Amino acid sequence: MNAASLTHNQMPSRIFAATLLVCFLSLACNKKTDSENSKPKTAKLAWKLPDEISLKLDALRKAGEPTTAEEMRRLYETTPLVTNAAPLYTNAFALLPAPGSFGYTFLSDGISNLPQHSAVMPKGTLDVLAKFCTENAALFDSLKTAARVKECRYSLDFHESLWDMPLTHVTGVGRCARAIRANCYLLIERGQIDAAVELIGDQVASVESLDRDPFLVSQLARSAWLTQCERTLERLLNRKKLDTSQLAQLEQAFQGISFKEGFTRALASERCSTIVICQRPAEQLKDMDILGLIPRLDESSANSSRWAQLDIQSYRESATFVQDILFALQSFEILIKAVDTPFPEALEVAKAFTSNVIIAQTNRYVFASLVTPSLRRTVERYAEGEARLRVTRGALAMERMRLVNNGRLPENADDPAVRSALSGLTDPFDGKPIRYKRRAANSYVIYSIGPDEKDDGGIPKEGAKDKTNYDLVLMVTR
Repeated sequence: MNAASLTHNQMPSRIFAATLLVCFLSLACNKKTDSENSKPKTAKLAWKLPDEISLKLDALRKAGEPTTAEEMRRLYETTPLVTNAAPLYTNAFALLPAPGSFGYTFLSDGISNLPQHSAVMPKGTLDVLAKFCTENAALFDSLKTAARVKECRYSLDFHESLWDMPLTHVTGVGRCARAIRANCYLLIERGQIDAAVELIGDQVASVESLDRDPFLVSQLARSAWLTQCERTLERLLNRKKLDTSQLAQLEQAFQGISFKEGFTRALASERCSTIVICQRPAEQLKDMDILGLIPRLDESSANSSRWAQLDIQSYRESATFVQDILFALQSFEILIKAVDTPFPEALEVAKAFTSNVIIAQTNRYVFASLVTPSLRRTVERYAEGEARLRVTRGALAMERMRLVNNGRLPENADDPAVRSALSGLTDPFDGKPIRYKRRAANSYVIYSIGPDEKDDGGIPKEGAKDKTNYDLVLMVTR
């Protein structure tokens, strides 16, 4: 299940299971109120790190990297904002359909069944869309107001423990993106194209409100929910011919988006979380069941009995613990270096991380074994997000070219018009230009070869026989 398909209740526990933060979220987040979360936390680290690790942390601090919760807070809040959309989006979250309601069920399940590409919208589906959008008119007005504020930084309660930080706004953003998609589909069917184009801009703005969030879960969700925006755009391009002004507005909506800074910041934050967690009192770590969690994070690990036999206090007094933490920090360095490396070389750098998962398990490194399994696909997810953005921009460029050519589609990617339209849009997975393939006189695909690093001819995931050999595709059949 991807981030985009998680329900409101599933999101905090399910997606955080893929990061270190979620490992411990469920212990402290049960039924906390906003007022409880706003109280200052006074928990103290009850154990001193060995000198070898302290020296490494000192080097990180000198480089401006966070190693404590307070350092994370200062780094997050360093840049002053002239305006901040976060309170406006928070108000919008409060207007989302409540659990158990028709609207809540529709956002969780019904929206996944909307017709794709140029498929005709059944009348029953259209009626359901109309009902949903009418009931949530106040939500859409609130989101439109928030989208007009260009800067956003959500209020996060940084404190010593980090792991119990509530991030309900991440779920809220995802549900808002899905709601906007539904509204946009309705506008497209009604022929209100200018309004639909503007609404896609609002959808992108809502997802990009997570841009500054410092945690990996936020960046993974941001990448997944920008795919929602791509799907909304794909529906629009399949159903209606756009004019120059409308295309320019959409191009503007998708410009300036990049995942590099967000993923770099997120990995530094996850590293900081690891540093903080490993210093918790031994009894608290036992309560967190970190030893029982390791086999659940990685199916390739041995059964839980061998981990359960460890005494965490004795372990932290051993040389293995020092090796464990230094190895975990080195693992983060690999990923951060990969994100900082241009594509496609970044993927080659990240491949060195794969062996770290095995090494951590083999050497029984407790904290590295918590971290490495959930991080091994981070750079791939980063590349996939960038690829989808480039595919989206490529489709808009092709539509602009079609306007100039009176709707005619080039025969193949060797046409000078195609090369010009897709100039500068390289595929993160192999460094070649984003692909174009004409399927019929009025049908084409723009695609990236995707994580399998093989050109499957523009076959989307839903059309792949084995669900593994597919490309990242935007298809237009108009």
